[in-house]
Amino acid sequence: MVGRAAYLDVIKWYAQLCGSPTVRGMSGEGGREALPALVEALRRGESVWLAVDGPAGPLYVPKPGCIELARSAGVPVIPVIVRSERASIWTWRWDRTLVPKLFDRIAVTYGAPTDCSDGDTAALRARVQEAFARIG
Repeated sequence: MVGRAAYLDVIKWYAQLCGSPTVRGMSGEGGREALPALVEALRRGESVWLAVDGPAGPLYVPKPGCIELARSAGVPVIPVIVRSERASIWTWRWDRTLVPKLFDRIAVTYGAPTDCSDGDTAALRARVQEAFARIG
């Protein structure tokens, strides 16, 4: 799921290059409407990407939508963190957004899948947040 803002098109294009479906939306702006398309993609065995902490944070604190998505599709949440290894430009946003410089090295860290099939949403959000903390 990628927000509708034009500056996010590069993320949409990258996801498509990687073979992932893209659905436009984010929490508060079409996210709920995008949920059925994401559930169907997951049920077909495709991967979907979304920022579980939403467009406004706080960092690594998952929103209920990611839990609802995982539960609806019967899949785990797999935490992924992307970092720049060399000099990069950091923006002064809550999410520590980075814009890698040309030829920068990027490190991608994957965590263990987090089962979201049982439990209340608050407990599952805490479980996903802990999974991010372990790799963050």
